[in-house]
Amino acid sequence: MRKQRHLDELWSQVIRLRNENNCLIDKLNRVSETQDSVLKENSKLKEEASELRQLVCELKSNKNSDDDNNFGRKLSE
Repeated sequence: MRKQRHLDELWSQVIRLRNENNCLIDKLNRVSETQDSVLKENSKLKEEASELRQLVCELKSNKNSDDDNNFGRKLSE
C-alpha cells in the first residue's frame, strides 16, 4: 500500500510538472513573439531616425546655401 501511495504521488508530481512545463513553453513563445515585434519596430525606428537626420542635414545645407546667396546679394548692392 505504501508503494502505491508513493507511485500515486509521483504520478501527481509528473502531471503537475508537465502542466508547469507547458505553461512555461507558452510564456516563452509569447516572449519570443514580443521580442520579434520589438526588434522589427526598433529596426524601423532606426531607419526613420536615419532618414530624419539626413533631412535635417539637407535642410541645414539648403539654409547655409540660402544664407551665402543672400550675403552675396547684400555685398553687390
